[in-house]
Amino acid sequence: MWDAFANQGSEGRYKHIGSRFWVGLHGSSPIHAVRVEACADGDYWGWRNCDAPGDSLPTMIQANKMALGMCFTYGVQSAIDCGQGVIVRMRISPR
Repeated sequence: MWDAFANQGSEGRYKHIGSRFWVGLHGSSPIHAVRVEACADGDYWGWRNCDAPGDSLPTMIQANKMALGMCFTYGVQSAIDCGQGVIVRMRISPR
């Protein structure tokens, strides 16, 4: 489980999840304190580099798997197959 920050879109979903600084770079929407937890049936998708410390927040957190895949030039499966990292499904809730 990780503590993070996020903007909330008009549809109620969180976006730009990460540090307060990172979220602040993405517009003037209010910044919300959120809790991020790994969850097999979570609504959000993120990436964990194989060389990342075990307790670090996953990166590139997106509201759907397709958006996460767009972060990879050759597709997310290619990065997984090369041993660069893994997909992490997550649940995000207010704290």
